[in-house]
Amino acid sequence: MTLWSGRVGGSLDPSVWAFLHADDAELLPYDCEASLQHARRLHGAGLLSDEELAEVEKRLAEIAVDPAGYLAEDEDVHSAIERQLGDVGRKIHAGRSRNDQVAAAFRLYVLDACAEARREIATLALAVLTVAEAGADSLLPGYTHLQRGQPVTGAELAAELQALRLKGAA
Repeated sequence: MTLWSGRVGGSLDPSVWAFLHADDAELLPYDCEASLQHARRLHGAGLLSDEELAEVEKRLAEIAVDPAGYLAEDEDVHSAIERQLGDVGRKIHAGRSRNDQVAAAFRLYVLDACAEARREIATLALAVLTVAEAGADSLLPGYTHLQRGQPVTGAELAAELQALRLKGAA
């Protein structure tokens, strides 16, 4: 499904299609989550029936875990979801623009990416802490302003890392 299909007869030049086609399949689960929340709000406002909401909930759960449903003919993840939802897919766009969809999906993506980064940084800090504690008596060059400073021990490095770890856990 494309945004321009109702306004343009025939097909687009391949270079125009390459420009318009978004490579955003990674946003699929995030856009499904945002669409689900929006559908629930529409249901609460009386714009979706109980049956329509149940259909949207069921289909979005399936779509979110099946990137194969995102076809090369789809302009972007949003139009892929709308196509897969059918008639109710067009209905759940009431009250939000394409920019709203993009912003919500990106926000959810970034929140998830930040949580993942935090977990990975904590794992790295723990590994460095383990190495620093093992070499507690080793002398190392301390750095200040990107230049070597006074010699420090692995124990001092471990203490600094532990302090950072505790501070991050607070």
